[in-house]
Amino acid sequence: PYNINNALETLKAFRYQGFFFIYNSSVNEFVIMHATPECDLGCVRIYRIASIIAFALRKNFPERFPSEEDFAAAAAAGGNTGGGDLVFVMSTGDVPRIHQKCLSPSTNYCSSNDFAPILQFGSIFVNTDYMPSMIAMPQPVRPHMPCFDEWQLHGRVCQGLQPAQVAPVGDPSGDGSGEEFKGQSSFASGLVFGQELGLVSKPDYWNDLVPQIIWRGTDFVFLHTMFP
Repeated sequence: PYNINNALETLKAFRYQGFFFIYNSSVNEFVIMHATPECDLGCVRIYRIASIIAFALRKNFPERFPSEEDFAAAAAAGGNTGGGDLVFVMSTGDVPRIHQKCLSPSTNYCSSNDFAPILQFGSIFVNTDYMPSMIAMPQPVRPHMPCFDEWQLHGRVCQGLQPAQVAPVGDPSGDGSGEEFKGQSSFASGLVFGQELGLVSKPDYWNDLVPQIIWRGTDFVFLHTMFP
């Protein structure tokens, strides 16, 4: 178990893009608080994430996080309006934006063993000595968190995780958004599967595959230094 002091010490390790996600049980509201005085990088994404998480908590744990109607009805009847307060730490970004000193054994990694759980919406450290309580969460961009949200809202798999199809002119994303793409047809967002391309039907398909690894991560900012 952890307490509010653990959460406060956890957030001190972040240079920026660290946030408190708070449930205030007295008014039945979710709140985001920034680690820095002003909203800086990652705020737009964390707001999007917070709304998805808040909806998921109400949907899956209605007794703990009641709807506005149920909360008002319970309060009017003088009954139980749900559980107590909840606080945990969220962060977002290609990597956790923590202070350099927290990566050093000489500082005992800023005493990270005492940190509260951290939901990191992005990549996390392979070495768990840095942040043992950090939990890898989906990226805030499509097809990650938004696709989770589409499933919990509508019970369907989003287009970004389905076989790609040719989108009509003026709708390159294939989602009906009407986002212009210079008037050209293009592949909608989605994945490419061998079945849809008719490749797997070939008897020697698996024997003809070329062993290779393709890496397309989010750590692409180094490319301009390699290929100026």
